[in-house]
Amino acid sequence: MEGTLAKARLQILAKASTSSGWTVDISLDGTPLADNLPLLDPFDEMDEAEYRWYLEKYLSKSPFEISRADDVVETLVLRKELVRSIAASTDHHNCLSNFNLGGKAF
Repeated sequence: MEGTLAKARLQILAKASTSSGWTVDISLDGTPLADNLPLLDPFDEMDEAEYRWYLEKYLSKSPFEISRADDVVETLVLRKELVRSIAASTDHHNCLSNFNLGGKAF
């Protein structure tokens, strides 16, 4: 018999904070995991420029820059895997506090 996947409801509520930008409240199946967590931009200016190039230029205008595009896709895949590992973890508090990639907070 094949295993079945348990369904869980993850809720992330973003709130504007008057002094320090955005914060989020995170709950799983109605149980609070974190409140007023600062929402940090996971990308530096170089990341943003590369993702912008990939989405706005490479896909429609620069299909011959394959190695640069491969690098961008690789970083996006790493970020996706990081999110999946947190979603699958049973220790959500620890995962949330250690969520980083390459030394940058996610």
